[in-house]
Amino acid sequence: MARPANTAVRREQIADAFIDELAASGYDGATIARIASRAGLAAGLVHYHFTSKEEILLLAVERLEQRLIARLPGEGGAPRARLTGAIDALLAAKPADTVAVRSWVVVGAEALRKPEVAEIYDAAVGRVRGRIAGFVKAVLVHEKREQRAAEAIVTVVLCAAHGAWELGTATSQIPRGTAATALNSAVEAWIDATPRAVVRPSRRR
Repeated sequence: MARPANTAVRREQIADAFIDELAASGYDGATIARIASRAGLAAGLVHYHFTSKEEILLLAVERLEQRLIARLPGEGGAPRARLTGAIDALLAAKPADTVAVRSWVVVGAEALRKPEVAEIYDAAVGRVRGRIAGFVKAVLVHEKREQRAAEAIVTVVLCAAHGAWELGTATSQIPRGTAATALNSAVEAWIDATPRAVVRPSRRR
């Protein structure tokens, strides 16, 4: 029996191969045989570590999240700069991230027709939304602005990112870097236009 550490590494190896295959062949084209071949493993070994393709997808989406999170700004620094960095991480992808972006697009498309994929995708997008919300709210708190704008800003960032991913992978109409620049400008203007929070004086007893 494989040791737990080796099992975890092997599972990640298979999930990463699945991500590459998703980008190259789509969800239906990413068969167990293709995944195994890309990972340099026997198909039986893939079946040993995963009971179904949906189970591989679950870990693959987790790995995609890890790639994205690794690009996001860490703790510390000016809140606005961290928000700008987060938007750049979503949209100003380097060539090495193209596979991950294409895989996200494929998973999103499959979520429209497969309930089991939709559940995984919805949870993953929810976690990404939470991360973005943290950056947006930090700016509004730091600048003492009303928090009511937060949810709308987060929604726009999320929709713009996913729309740019889809158009950027399927067409030549979104030159690299332009979506990040445009969205950062829009978000900056929106925050600047958000009223300052009203601080109510405390009542003296």
